[in-house]
Amino acid sequence: MVPIEEQIENSSLDYEKSIKTWFLFTNHIGIDGGEYTDAIWVYWSKDPNQWEPKNKAIVLNGQNCTWSNKCIGLPTVVLVTHFMEEAERLCDRVAIVDRGSIIATGSPSQLVDNLDRAVTVLFTSDCPDIAFLEELPEVSRVQQRGERVTVEGHGAVLAHVAAALVARDIAPPDLRVERATLEDVFLETTGHAMTEWQCPCVRSAN
Repeated sequence: MVPIEEQIENSSLDYEKSIKTWFLFTNHIGIDGGEYTDAIWVYWSKDPNQWEPKNKAIVLNGQNCTWSNKCIGLPTVVLVTHFMEEAERLCDRVAIVDRGSIIATGSPSQLVDNLDRAVTVLFTSDCPDIAFLEELPEVSRVQQRGERVTVEGHGAVLAHVAAALVARDIAPPDLRVERATLEDVFLETTGHAMTEWQCPCVRSAN
């Protein structure tokens, strides 16, 4: 059992079969200076009957979420997943936990944008001269090899490229974009690939 000194309530238990580990998500009601301070903690253990206070991480508290201060019963759903695509698709806010510490938080788009990596737009076209794309906002590089065109840039580069092509009656059916993902964010922020204890804790507030 979790020691009473941890001051927790409203707990939910989750078992991750792939790593044979139990996760306990709780509301921590700590009394600080006579006031309640609400937070969400996550514990992990191989044995659901034994929980060590040292094996926990703070997912949400007053330092990373202002409305959690002095608030009882946060309207929050917490999900643990090893699948970055799932987190990116389902969640409005992500916290990456590495060895018990939160090392990055934000919406999926914010975390990806913070990497400041180039966005790549790809398409094919038989147009012999696509140099006009180099003059577009957000575009940093244009390369054409035969019919294959690669445009690198940032921000809304896809919208700028698509609009410029349509304005010249060029409508490539295979126009697509490649950008960084949450998987890239995890590798960049932790410096290593996913292991047994590295799992992103995903928070979706109602």
